[in-house]
Amino acid sequence: MAASSCGIVYDDYPTPDAPGDNSSSNTATEVRLSFRLAMNDKAAPPVLASRTDGSYENWGEGISGEFPDWDPGDDYDNTIDPRSLRVTIVNNEGDLAATITSLIAIRDKDNKNNYTFEGTVTGKDVSLESGKQYKIVITANTPDVETPATGFFNTAIDEWAYSWANTEAGPAQTIPMYGLVTKTLDFTPGYRNEIGTIHLLRAAAKVDVALAAESQALSEYEIVSVAIDRRNAGGFTVPGGVDLTTGATESISIDNSFREYTAAATDGLDFYPVVENGTEKFRIYIPEWDNTTDPDTRATIAVTVRPRGEEDAETTTFESDRGIRFKKYTDDAYPADAPTGTFYNVIRNHYYKFDIQNIIITPEEDHMRFRVTIADMEKGGDWTYEY
Repeated sequence: MAASSCGIVYDDYPTPDAPGDNSSSNTATEVRLSFRLAMNDKAAPPVLASRTDGSYENWGEGISGEFPDWDPGDDYDNTIDPRSLRVTIVNNEGDLAATITSLIAIRDKDNKNNYTFEGTVTGKDVSLESGKQYKIVITANTPDVETPATGFFNTAIDEWAYSWANTEAGPAQTIPMYGLVTKTLDFTPGYRNEIGTIHLLRAAAKVDVALAAESQALSEYEIVSVAIDRRNAGGFTVPGGVDLTTGATESISIDNSFREYTAAATDGLDFYPVVENGTEKFRIYIPEWDNTTDPDTRATIAVTVRPRGEEDAETTTFESDRGIRFKKYTDDAYPADAPTGTFYNVIRNHYYKFDIQNIIITPEEDHMRFRVTIADMEKGGDWTYEY
């Protein structure tokens, strides 16, 4: 049984009467369910933009100090294709109890960036009992999963995978996302269940390579191209650490969120250029990557440079041991309690920024020094170190 998608109307739709009053819904015989998806109130909103930054004790565990007041997500990072939004209700046994159909997105009259989603509870071959707790599970930007209603929750964890396309012009699809919350529901005809906000986690990582802003005007070199030599062409929609005891997205621990994708990995991938605030960057989005288990499959980012402004000049490529790797270069804070030289996995919903600060190319030696920022896109916390 597929968790079917629903067509969504998303326009200036009137806010429901008495938004705090659950005594009735628009249709006396229907059971309704309404919720918010956390949305980006800093960036200019796309058609529908999912907010994925919370402030919770488990996601971002290990980050010390105050979280900086910034949001690493942009419009693309927050975009939901409304046709892909799937909302399911799962009982305590993990069976598919209902889906939400006739889903609409109601724009907030006072804040155009905010939406309330509302739809009809459509039951499956499982009894729905008022007063019991159920999980509301949401996926976006990811294909349907075909699985029986019985054992739906756990089967979906194992089988809800996605393929990933990335081109030189940028990603060819929106980022798969997943979220859940546990609530006590009322299935009395005419009742509208208002369940609050559901946070979503992106199933891909964001990677940028650029000349550091303070170095762009001073550097004798410019970046010609950037490429990663290994990456997965797909991944799992559901993060690791999710089971029937998981109450909400916010309770997923960062330490357990990585899920190794066991399908065959593809060859490398070229980064594509973007310009943000006048700074040229090279960027890719990639699914999670196991960068710790096998030394022979660790990913390396190769950076090709040339003398600034000299298009016909000979280029130099920093690759292999001279390239950029996902590892602990110095005695920095990440990974915590790990020795220098420790490799780390590429984890979903994280932003890896490599700002090159110094490039030296002489007959005697070539070397490149850079600053690394690893940002948890859920909370905005980050680790920064220099090499």
